[in-house]
Amino acid sequence: MLTASARKGSGTPWSLKARLITSFLAVIVLTALLGATALFALHRVNDSSGDLAEKWLPSVRTLGEARMAMLAFRELEVKHTTAADEGYMAEYEDKMKAQAEMVHKALVAYKAHELLDGERALFDTTEKAWADYLAQNAKIVKMGRSGQQVDAKDVSDGAGKDQFDTALGNLDKTAAFVFEQGQASGEASANTYRMALGAVLGLSNGGQLIATAFGGTALVFAGMATMASTI
Repeated sequence: MLTASARKGSGTPWSLKARLITSFLAVIVLTALLGATALFALHRVNDSSGDLAEKWLPSVRTLGEARMAMLAFRELEVKHTTAADEGYMAEYEDKMKAQAEMVHKALVAYKAHELLDGERALFDTTEKAWADYLAQNAKIVKMGRSGQQVDAKDVSDGAGKDQFDTALGNLDKTAAFVFEQGQASGEASANTYRMALGAVLGLSNGGQLIATAFGGTALVFAGMATMASTI
């Protein structure tokens, strides 16, 4: 028949085993949570950085190229209305055609990206305003070619300038929208990184605390069991 001390001693190894198993399982669970958190954060950061690199930054660049070409086109139109002869007119017309092609190319490249609803509305107004200005420009060039340079200059300085300013203003609004979206995408990546870092550090520290707590207790029980077995 076992004495009370013997029964206590025989029960100690089971308590030690339970604590070790609990500690081991806790570490496994925390490790799984750690991995899941890291994967989730990487996925979020990848999405945000992908949008930034593949959508917003190229869009800012192409809209900037369109803006530069528009300004150059407008400057050439003004020169056309004051050209001294048909040779200069032909030169300015060729240069305007080249700048118009650059605008068209940039706008097509921008439109190739998937546009958000608000972004599409802004871009549609930009395209329409630019098309209206080009139609006015064709009339101005025709007037200049017909010897009506004074009238051509008046129209260019009046209705032509107003339509150009509208087109450029709409383009700038579109570019501002794109810049804000790109900035938000970058901030989302930074916030996700900070959240993931905090979660990883928290889980890691939690795992260490659990392992230390259960492991330290297990060592104490193991020592008590060893002492009990020698009595």
